[in-house]
Amino acid sequence: MVAAAALAAVAVPAQTATAATVAPAVGCYESAGKFGAEAGQNGDNAHFPNYGDWMRVLGHCNDINVKLETTRSTRVCTRNKCHPWVTATKNTWTVVFKNSVPGAEYYLQFGGSPTVVGLIAD
Repeated sequence: MVAAAALAAVAVPAQTATAATVAPAVGCYESAGKFGAEAGQNGDNAHFPNYGDWMRVLGHCNDINVKLETTRSTRVCTRNKCHPWVTATKNTWTVVFKNSVPGAEYYLQFGGSPTVVGLIAD
């Protein structure tokens, strides 16, 4: 009984959340990163990341989105297949893959061999 009374006497102040302790949620396009695609070789399409590498969906968006400096046909390739081509219009956010799953691996492929620069948000 004495031990119970001693425990009750030790008060721990409650902590309240403040703006300084709660990180704001990162929005989809605010999480975007700049990329430069590797040019295709020997008739291959340009791609990002480099040939043989994969990216993982971060989960900031529900989809995989690109904003390119030039209009290009773009598609997402996952471990099991490459998905249909989508036209990504210059300087416009374009959904190139819907309903992405955080942690899933993918790469981007761009129609034609010239490199392309842009932003990606996933």
